[in-house]
Amino acid sequence: MRELMRPWGERGEFQAQVHLVDDPVWAGAASDEVTVPGAVHDVHANLSIANMGFEEFAEVASTDLDGVLRPL
Repeated sequence: MRELMRPWGERGEFQAQVHLVDDPVWAGAASDEVTVPGAVHDVHANLSIANMGFEEFAEVASTDLDGVLRPL
Protein backbone atom coordinates (compact mmCIF):
# COMPACT_ATOMS: atom_id res chain seq x y z
CA MET A 1 0.00 0.00 0.00
CA ARG A 2 2.86 2.36 0.80
CA GLU A 3 4.15 2.10 -2.78
CA LEU A 4 0.75 3.04 -4.19
CA MET A 5 0.65 6.23 -2.13
CA ARG A 6 4.14 7.49 -3.05
CA PRO A 7 4.28 10.74 -5.06
CA TRP A 8 5.44 10.18 -8.63
CA GLY A 9 6.86 12.14 -11.55
CA GLU A 10 10.35 13.33 -12.35
CA ARG A 11 10.53 15.39 -9.14
CA GLY A 12 7.79 13.67 -7.17
CA GLU A 13 5.41 16.47 -8.08
CA PHE A 14 2.33 14.31 -8.62
CA GLN A 15 0.29 13.09 -5.68
CA ALA A 16 -1.07 9.56 -5.98
CA GLN A 17 -4.87 9.30 -5.80
CA VAL A 18 -5.72 5.71 -4.89
CA HIS A 19 -9.15 4.47 -3.86
CA LEU A 20 -9.42 0.90 -2.61
CA VAL A 21 -12.80 -0.79 -2.51
CA ASP A 22 -13.10 -3.44 0.19
CA ASP A 23 -16.82 -4.13 0.16
CA PRO A 24 -18.40 -7.54 -0.53
CA VAL A 25 -21.04 -5.82 -2.68
CA TRP A 26 -18.32 -5.29 -5.31
CA ALA A 27 -17.07 -8.91 -5.25
CA GLY A 28 -16.61 -10.17 -8.79
CA ALA A 29 -16.75 -6.68 -10.28
CA ALA A 30 -13.03 -6.64 -11.06
CA SER A 31 -11.97 -5.78 -14.56
CA ASP A 32 -9.07 -6.93 -16.70
CA GLU A 33 -8.63 -3.48 -18.24
CA VAL A 34 -5.22 -1.93 -17.70
CA THR A 35 -4.61 1.78 -18.14
CA VAL A 36 -1.28 3.59 -18.12
CA PRO A 37 -1.20 6.59 -15.76
CA GLY A 38 -1.18 9.03 -18.69
CA ALA A 39 -4.57 7.77 -19.90
CA VAL A 40 -6.40 7.98 -16.58
CA HIS A 41 -7.27 11.64 -17.13
CA ASP A 42 -8.77 10.82 -20.56
CA VAL A 43 -10.94 8.13 -19.00
CA HIS A 44 -12.06 10.34 -16.12
CA ALA A 45 -12.82 13.35 -18.31
CA ASN A 46 -14.75 11.40 -20.94
CA LEU A 47 -16.77 9.43 -18.39
CA SER A 48 -17.56 12.62 -16.45
CA ILE A 49 -19.17 14.28 -19.44
CA ALA A 50 -20.65 11.03 -20.78
CA ASN A 51 -18.66 11.42 -23.98
CA MET A 52 -17.49 7.78 -23.87
CA GLY A 53 -18.43 4.69 -21.87
CA PHE A 54 -16.31 1.92 -20.36
CA GLU A 55 -17.15 -0.30 -23.33
CA GLU A 56 -15.52 2.14 -25.73
CA PHE A 57 -12.35 2.35 -23.63
CA ALA A 58 -12.24 -1.44 -23.47
CA GLU A 59 -12.55 -1.59 -27.25
CA VAL A 60 -9.66 0.85 -27.69
CA ALA A 61 -7.54 -1.15 -25.22
CA SER A 62 -8.32 -4.39 -27.09
CA THR A 63 -6.58 -3.00 -30.19
CA ASP A 64 -3.30 -2.63 -28.25
CA LEU A 65 -0.98 -5.65 -28.47
CA ASP A 66 -0.70 -5.72 -24.66
CA GLY A 67 -4.38 -4.90 -24.06
CA VAL A 68 -3.42 -1.63 -22.38
CA LEU A 69 -5.30 1.64 -22.72
CA ARG A 70 -2.84 4.37 -23.64
CA PRO A 71 -3.49 8.12 -23.94
CA LEU A 72 -6.00 8.91 -26.70
